[in-house]
Amino acid sequence: MPVFHTKTIESILDPVAQQVSQLVILHEEAEDGNAMPDLSRPVQAVGAAVNNLVMVGRETAAGSQDKILKQELPLALTRVEETSGFLVEASMMLRDDPFSVPARKKLIDGARGILSGTSALLLAFDEAEVRKIIRICKSVLEYLAVAEVVESMPDLVTFVKNLTPGMTSMSKAIDNREQELIHQVHKEKLAHSMKTVKNLTAVLISGIKIFVTTKQTGGRGVAEAAENRNYVVTKMSQEIHEIIRILQLTTYDEEGWDMDDLTVMQKAQAGIQGKLDLARDWLNNPYAEPGGLGERSIPGIVEEARLIASRLDGPEREKIETIADELASMSDRLAKLRAQGLGNSPEALQLAQGIQERLDYLNGHINSVVSQYAHSGVRKPAPTVTGKIEQAQHWLTAPYVNDGGLGQQALREVIGEGRKVAAGCTGPEKERLNRLCDEVERMTNQLADLCAKGQGHTPQAQAIARQLSTKLNELKDAIQQSLVNQVAEDFIDPYTPLKLFSNAARAPLGTPNREAEFQSKAAAFDKHANKLATTAQRVAEAGSYADKKVVEKLLAQSQQLRELTPQIIYAGRILLENPGNEAASEHFEMLKKEWTSQMEQLIGSVDNATDTVSFIQATEEALKRDNEMVNQAIHNRQPAHIVNGASNMARRGKRVVDVARQEIENSEDPNFVAKVGKSTEDLERTINPLVITCKSLAMNPGDKAAGEAWYDGSTNMIHCVVNVRDAIIKSQEERYPRPPKSPEPIPEEAFPPPPDMSQLHISEAGLNRPLEHQLGYEGKDQVDRGKATTTQVPLPPLPPLQPSQQQRTSEVAVIPPIPSQPAVSPPSQPAVSLPSQPVAVTPPIPPSPPLPEAIYATPSKPKSQYRASPTLSSPTPSASSVARSSPGLDGRMSADSGYGHAQYRASPIFPSSPTPSGTSSSAWIPPVPVSPPQTTRTQLPSPQSSVPSPVSDMSGGMTARSPPPPPAPPAPPSPQQLQQQKQKQQHRARTPQGGDDFQEFYKELDTVLDSILTAPDQVYHRDMYSAHGPPRPDVSDAVPPRPPLPQQEYLPPRPPPPEESEDEMEVHFPKPQADQPIMSAAYSLHVEAQKWSSKDNEIVAAAKKMALLMAKMSRLVRGEGGTKKELIDCAKAIAVASEEVTRLAREVANQCTDKRMRTNLLQVCERIPTISTQLKILSTVKATMLGAQGSDEDQEATEMLVGNAQNLMQSVKETVRAAEAASIKIRTDSGHTMRWVRKRPWYL
Repeated sequence: MPVFHTKTIESILDPVAQQVSQLVILHEEAEDGNAMPDLSRPVQAVGAAVNNLVMVGRETAAGSQDKILKQELPLALTRVEETSGFLVEASMMLRDDPFSVPARKKLIDGARGILSGTSALLLAFDEAEVRKIIRICKSVLEYLAVAEVVESMPDLVTFVKNLTPGMTSMSKAIDNREQELIHQVHKEKLAHSMKTVKNLTAVLISGIKIFVTTKQTGGRGVAEAAENRNYVVTKMSQEIHEIIRILQLTTYDEEGWDMDDLTVMQKAQAGIQGKLDLARDWLNNPYAEPGGLGERSIPGIVEEARLIASRLDGPEREKIETIADELASMSDRLAKLRAQGLGNSPEALQLAQGIQERLDYLNGHINSVVSQYAHSGVRKPAPTVTGKIEQAQHWLTAPYVNDGGLGQQALREVIGEGRKVAAGCTGPEKERLNRLCDEVERMTNQLADLCAKGQGHTPQAQAIARQLSTKLNELKDAIQQSLVNQVAEDFIDPYTPLKLFSNAARAPLGTPNREAEFQSKAAAFDKHANKLATTAQRVAEAGSYADKKVVEKLLAQSQQLRELTPQIIYAGRILLENPGNEAASEHFEMLKKEWTSQMEQLIGSVDNATDTVSFIQATEEALKRDNEMVNQAIHNRQPAHIVNGASNMARRGKRVVDVARQEIENSEDPNFVAKVGKSTEDLERTINPLVITCKSLAMNPGDKAAGEAWYDGSTNMIHCVVNVRDAIIKSQEERYPRPPKSPEPIPEEAFPPPPDMSQLHISEAGLNRPLEHQLGYEGKDQVDRGKATTTQVPLPPLPPLQPSQQQRTSEVAVIPPIPSQPAVSPPSQPAVSLPSQPVAVTPPIPPSPPLPEAIYATPSKPKSQYRASPTLSSPTPSASSVARSSPGLDGRMSADSGYGHAQYRASPIFPSSPTPSGTSSSAWIPPVPVSPPQTTRTQLPSPQSSVPSPVSDMSGGMTARSPPPPPAPPAPPSPQQLQQQKQKQQHRARTPQGGDDFQEFYKELDTVLDSILTAPDQVYHRDMYSAHGPPRPDVSDAVPPRPPLPQQEYLPPRPPPPEESEDEMEVHFPKPQADQPIMSAAYSLHVEAQKWSSKDNEIVAAAKKMALLMAKMSRLVRGEGGTKKELIDCAKAIAVASEEVTRLAREVANQCTDKRMRTNLLQVCERIPTISTQLKILSTVKATMLGAQGSDEDQEATEMLVGNAQNLMQSVKETVRAAEAASIKIRTDSGHTMRWVRKRPWYL
C-alpha cells in the first residue's frame, strides 16, 4: 500500500494517482452502458515509462550490496511489468470492442496494480536508503563502546580521529533525511536527537580525558570520572537509538503523545534492542572489565522492561516484572563473582547462561506484547489533567453509557494528580486540595455504584453527575492555581544552589570543614534540582497548557535535568579531590555550563506553560508575605531574617522582570511593548536600592532612617509589580478586546407568577365595565400600582375611504355591533390607562407599511380589505401585551388581552391616509369583542357616531364569514403520560443510534453538500433563509386556515423558540458508532466547529464543510451508497477545503502579534496540505478496491485511509483552536474582519 513519508514518494505517486483516478471513472461510466474511449496512446506512454523504470530498477539492484533490496526490488518490478501488460491488453481489447466487460476488468486490475506496484517500488528504494543511514549510525554506536578501554592520551587521540568521520557522515545523512521527510514531528525529533549527540560529543571527550588524567596521576576520583564517561556514552547511545527508531517510521498519529503507553513501550523496546548486543558480549566474556558498558547494559534492560510492565495490566505485567527481578538478582551475583576474579568458575558460567536464556525470552515476550497492544485499540486516559477532565466530563454527560470504564479511570487519575500537587503545598491550600479530592472521590464512588447497578439513568445518578462535574472543575482550578503558586515559589532562584556547590567544590586544601561543606552543598543542590524538575513535570501533566509540543518538551527537559544533576556532583567530587587539575576544572565547567543551559530552557518552557498574569499575581502575594516577615524581623531585631526576606523580595522582583521581558520579546505590538517595557524598567530600578537598604538594616536593625527607607522601597517595589501586571492586562484589553459575554440565563424567579384563572372573566358585557373590574381584585391592584407611571396615548380618527377602496367589499369580516358604551374611547376622548407593570408607553407608533397586493390578491379572486387572524392570548399579563391590546397603537384592531379565548384583529391592506391632525396613521378600528363560535350580523355605528363607517353595504353594515366551530383541543397530558414520555426519551438516549438516524442524516447531508459543491462562489445571507432552512416559496393569495381556539382552562405551554440556522451547513449530526472511525473523526471536528458561529468566520465555515465532506466519505468508504467517482470527487473537495483552511490560517498567523502563537499556528496548519494530498491518493487506491472488497489489500487500504482521515480531522481541529487563540492577539486596527463568536449554549 502507498506510504507518504517522503517528498519524493509523494511527488511521484500524486500524478500517478490522478491518472489512475481517471481510469477508474471511465471504468465506472462504462458500467453504466457508455462506450470506452480509445486508450491506446496513453497506455503506450505508460508502458514506455514503466519499461524505463524497470530497466533502471534492475540496474540498481544489480549494483547494490543491500541483500534485502536485491530480494524485494525484483518482486516489485515484476508486479509493475505485469500490471502494465494488463493495461496494454485492455486498451487493445477496448479498441476492438468499446463495451468489452473482460477488457474493463483488466483495465481496473491494471490501474490498481500500477498504483500499488509503483508504491512498493518506491518504498523498496526508500527503505534501502534508510538502511544505509542506519548502518552509519550502528557503526558509530559500536565505536562508542571503545571509549571504556581508552586509558592513555594517545588512545584518546586515536579514538577522536576514528570517531570524527563517522559522526560527520551520520550528521550529513541525518540532515539530508530530515529535509526529505514530510512529517514535521519526525523532522523535529531527528534534528533534536542529532543536536544532542553533537553537544555530548565534546562532553564525552572531556570525560575520557579527565578519566585518563586521574588514573595516570594516581589521584582519587577515578570512579566518578568513569561514571561521567559512562553516562555520556549511554546518553549518546540512547539518542542514536532514537534516531534509528524515527528513521524507520513511515506514519504519524496526530493524536499520539510521547507519553502514550504505546509510544513509551516502543521506545523502551528500542532501548532493549540496543543494549542486547552489549549484554551478550559481556556474558560471553568471563574476563570482561568490571563496571563496563556491558555489565551496565543488563540493569538498563531490566529498567526498560519494568517501564513496559508499568504500562500493562493483568498477568502480562506480572510475568515481565518477575523476569526482570530474576535478571536483576542473577546479574548482581555474576558481577560480584567476576569482581572477585571468579568469572570462569562453574557457578559464574551457569549464571551467564541462565541470564542469556532469560534475556532472549524477555526480548521475544516484550516484542509480542508490544505488537498485540499496538493492534488492540485499547483506550487509556489522556496524558494530561486537562485531557483526563475532558474524558471524565464526557462520561458525566451520559453516565449510563458504557465507555469501558475510561471516564471513571480518568476521574481517579485526576484525583491522584490533585493529591500529588497537594503534597507540594502547605497550609490552607493543601487542606483545600485534599478536601476537594476527597469530595470528588466520594461522589465518583457513588456514581460508579449506581452505574454498576444499572441505575446510571436515574434522577439520583444525574444529580450526582451534575454535582461531580461542577466539583471537578473546581478541583481543576485549584490544581492550576496551586501549580502557579509553586512555580512562583520554587523558581525564585534556580542558580544559587549551583553557585554555592561550585564554591564548595573549588575550596582550597586546608579549608575548615571542607568535606562536610561539600557534602552539604551537594545534597542541597541535588534536592533543589530535583524539586525544580518535579515542579516542571507537574506543570506539564496537570497545568492548564494543553499544547502537546510544550508538554512533551517540558517532560523531556525535566528528565534531562534529573539525569545531569548527579554528573555535576561527580565532576565536583573530581575537582575537590584534584584541586590543581586543569582537566578536572574544565570538565566541571563544561558540565556546569550544560546544566545551566538545560535550566534556562526549562525555565523558559515553564514560563511559557504558565499564565503570565496569574504568575505575577502569585508573586505579588508572595512579596507581601516577605515584606511582612522583614517588618517583623526589624521589629524583633533579627538581622538573619531581614536578609532572607529582603533577598527573596529582590529575587522575586528579578523574576517578574525576566517574565515581563519575555512577553515583550514575544510581542510585536508597539503599544504593548512600550507600556510593559516602561513598567518593567520602573520595577528593575527598585531592586538595587532595596538591597542596599537591606544591608544597612542588617548591620543596624534599629536605624530609623533605614527602616523608613525600607518601608518606602518595599512598598514601591510591590506597587511596580502591580503596575507590570496592570500594563499587561490593560494593553491586551485595549488592543485585543474580549468578545461580548453571552447573556446570563434568566432565573425562573424573575418571571411573575401566572394569575388565578378563576378570577379572570371575559364577556361582551364585561368589556363595558371599568378595567379594574375586568381584571379582578389583583388586576385592580396592578392598575392602582401602575397609574403613577402610565402614559395616555391619543388615538387618531379613522380616515375616510377612497372610492377604489370602497369597492372591495366582496369578502369582508362581519364586525359585531359596537356597544353603546365602548370599552375604549375614540380619539376625541381620553385613552384608558394601561395596567400591569409600570411601563411607559411611547406616542403613536408610525403606520405599518402597505402590504404588497401580490401576497393576497390574484386575478381570479377579489382582494379583501381586512384579513382576520387569530392571536393567542399571552400567558403573562405583561405591559407590552396590554399595550398591544389597546386600539390604534399599531393601526389594527385587537381585543382585550384576556387569558381565556383567542381574539381577532383586522389588518388593513390599503395604505394609511393622513389624519386630521396631519400625521399619517393606519385606520383606527374600535375594539369589538367576538364571542366564538356564534356568527353575528349587525349594523355599524350610525353616521352621527364619532367613528365614521369604513365600508357600507345594502344594510349599512359589514359582512364577514365566521369560521366554523373549532375542534376541541387535546387534553393536557397526565402525570403518568409525562413519566412514560420521559422514560422513552431516556431509553432513546441510552440506545445507540442505528441506521434510521444515519439514513436521515445522509439525506440531509447530500442536500447540503449539493448546494455547497454546485455553487461554491454563492454568498449565503441570513435573510435568504427562514428560521428552519431554505427560502420560503411564493405566498399565494390563499390565507392559511385558522388554528382551533383553545378551550381548556389552563395556560397553554409556551412553545420553544425556533432553531435559528446560521448557514447552509447546519445539519443534525448523529453520534457515530464504534465501527465508524472515519465518521467519528468527522464528528469530532464537527463538535469542535459547532462551538463557534460561522458568520463572518471563514475558517469555521471551511472546517464545518470539511466535517460534512468527511462524513460523506465515511459512507462511501463503507459501501453504503455512492460511486467511485463520488469517492474521488469527495477527496478532491476535501483537498480544496484543506487548502482554504491553510490559507486562512496563514492570514491569521501573519496578523498575529504574538510570536509563539504565530509559530504554533503555522506549524499546525502546514501539515494539512500534505495530509489532504495523501487522502486523494489513498481514496484513489480505495476506489480501485471497491470491486475487490474483503481482500488483504482492501483491508490495508481502508486502515491507511482511516488513519489519514483521523490525522486530517485532528489537524484541522487543532488549527481551529490555534487560529482562535491567535485571533485574540490581532490588533483591532489591523483590518482583520474574522469574528469569533461562541455560540450560546442551549441552556441560555
